[in-house]
Amino acid sequence: MFDAVRADAIVLQITVSETKLDRDSQEKLERRRNKLFKRYRNASQRVVETRSFPTGRVRRIAFEEYKKQSHGQLLRSLLPRQFVSVPHQGPLTILAFSDYRTQDFEPLFRYIDGLGKRLDLIVYAGDDVERFGPIPSGLLDLPSSSEEYPKELDAATISYGIGSISSSRYGLVLRLPKYMDSPDAARLYLKALHHSFS
Repeated sequence: MFDAVRADAIVLQITVSETKLDRDSQEKLERRRNKLFKRYRNASQRVVETRSFPTGRVRRIAFEEYKKQSHGQLLRSLLPRQFVSVPHQGPLTILAFSDYRTQDFEPLFRYIDGLGKRLDLIVYAGDDVERFGPIPSGLLDLPSSSEEYPKELDAATISYGIGSISSSRYGLVLRLPKYMDSPDAARLYLKALHHSFS
């Protein structure tokens, strides 16, 4: 499940930049995506039967075609939102793993301790990334309200692919009265809210 590259490195200034694609690169990626889709469709023997209403006509289509029609996403939604550049001297020690959605963290910690050296970079590829740290605020949609008496606490929203999810796991929006303009007042207000809901 885990793969580590053993090395020593001096990591210099890390930079984060927004993902930007020119038209040529986007067209190349679309062509590559369509080529892969055709390859998977042709290799798969799975078929889905769909029934048309109200005629009741049954149609058989390749499973990959069905997935593309029902769950197809724009190319932009499949690309990373940001590029992280890690200039360094010497090779890096990298831990890369994926799909750690519900598993216990202890085996992961034991594995890292067993390496006997500090990791320079950890790459996680999978869902539920909020298990490993808070989602950057730049990726969150913080709901505003035009109501006269809006909710004091509201769940933050994160957009993905073809939709969005609101959840307190991503963070909360605390709306304060105008007269509470200091951090201390905000903390007291939050504490009072906490006691009233607990």
